[in-house]
Amino acid sequence: MKKGKIIIANWKMNFLLKDAIVFIKKIILKKKIFKNKLILCPPLTIISPIAKLLNKKITLGAQNCHYEKFGSYTGEISPLMLKDIGCSYVIIGHSERRELQFESNEIIKKKAENAKKKKLNVIMCIGESLVLKKEKKTLSFLFKQLKESLPKNGTNRNVYIAYEPIWSIGSGLVPKITEIAKIHRYIKDIIIKINSAYRNVKILYGGSVDKKNAEKLLKINEVDGLLIGGASLKYKKLVSILSI
Repeated sequence: MKKGKIIIANWKMNFLLKDAIVFIKKIILKKKIFKNKLILCPPLTIISPIAKLLNKKITLGAQNCHYEKFGSYTGEISPLMLKDIGCSYVIIGHSERRELQFESNEIIKKKAENAKKKKLNVIMCIGESLVLKKEKKTLSFLFKQLKESLPKNGTNRNVYIAYEPIWSIGSGLVPKITEIAKIHRYIKDIIIKINSAYRNVKILYGGSVDKKNAEKLLKINEVDGLLIGGASLKYKKLVSILSI
């Protein structure tokens, strides 16, 4: 297993500031035993206050951004604003936003390109539905997502791919180890045909990750890290994964 893999904690719409501060302080006390890098993506409302608590072992990210710098976009946040409050990363294209907010590949690409212009590292999410999986269209669908969503101004140093099969998120179902390895190899092979700047891009796995399966997932050579949802909300589970 490669050392120093990437763990992204996507807190989604969870934690109030008081609880988040207690959680972060407990995590910091355990930083010496971390073997993996933690990128923390909390709700927007608590990013700025907890930015002051973090250290080199923990980097701050956001869960979304708009594709414009400023403007009449009620309720939105721009990459420049995220940078201003301490973010270094931003998740773009998560399936929950693709489905619930009807975000197209075109919109996701615009967001990613603007995020890159403001020197934010992009965590680009891709993944197929259960219907597509059953129809054996996973690979062709992932290729379409990558081709239409990847920022032209990105490279393997500032864009990360997070493969999250939609049918696995929050369901407790996880693809077989061999299947994950196969899909990650496919992504690494196909992405350089889209843009050679993405050669050796880091690819993370997400979808029902917990402390019971994290070690097996991190041992897969083709997996460069994990994108974690529910398990990242539990202190003991997150510390356990970071310490693998």
